[in-house]
Amino acid sequence: MRTPCLVYTALFDLSRESVDGRSIQQYLDWLRETALIFPGLIVFHDGSCDKLEVPGIECIKIEKSELLTFTYLNPLKELLRDFKPIATRDITFSLPEYALVQFAKFELANKLLEERSFDSILWVDAGISRFIDKTKPYSSLMDSMFLKQLLNFEYQFAFEIDLRRNITIPRLKVPVAEFGSCRRIISGTSFWIRRDGIDLIWKNVQQHLSSMISRSVWDNEQVYLREFLGNSNHETAFVLQSKSSTGTLARVLLGEQARLPIRFSKFLCKMLRYKE
Repeated sequence: MRTPCLVYTALFDLSRESVDGRSIQQYLDWLRETALIFPGLIVFHDGSCDKLEVPGIECIKIEKSELLTFTYLNPLKELLRDFKPIATRDITFSLPEYALVQFAKFELANKLLEERSFDSILWVDAGISRFIDKTKPYSSLMDSMFLKQLLNFEYQFAFEIDLRRNITIPRLKVPVAEFGSCRRIISGTSFWIRRDGIDLIWKNVQQHLSSMISRSVWDNEQVYLREFLGNSNHETAFVLQSKSSTGTLARVLLGEQARLPIRFSKFLCKMLRYKE
């Protein structure tokens, strides 16, 4: 029997502490809380979680070098020597492995597609627990009315969207995110994909990575998702990012009230696809 939704994440030690002060131990602490919020959480890791003990968690050890995404590491290092980003201080451009791990989210989903039986998959960042109020009475993901809507109405994808300062008037257009800007319109903190959409988006990610390298441009998966949805005709559901923090999609799936009814997603899709 298929599970309605498989929840997964990843934790790789990128020596991020030397760039922005965030240690692997800090992420392990956040991950413990995340695993308690999402029972049965699957965690891909590079050995960082060898000593992690959380009931119900499933840790899958994998070397970054085994991932197709990381075959772009050396070409990316060469690219970033000359690339002049708009967001000069963003970690995307100072730590090459950072954005590659973000793109690997889709490759890891594809690995689970080959090995597990499920109807849909939910990515949550390992540190998403810091955006979820543990004092609130959240429900089980498997009892989620929003999840049932996504499955019953045959949505292919679900994302969090931030329209604050990301919408033009009067045309109601969502602007394109320029390469090098790290502009955050579509969030990668948590996202949902129906089973038959996983291979589709993973193949598209591969094309996108090759295209960026060949064009000598670079940016993270949030900029990619804005481009992907601007050219996609697949049914996509959106939740508006709350004023306080990201991770809204995960919270709505746990029972938080969405700020915008799901029926407005068709209108948001048109805004994203608008061309001059």
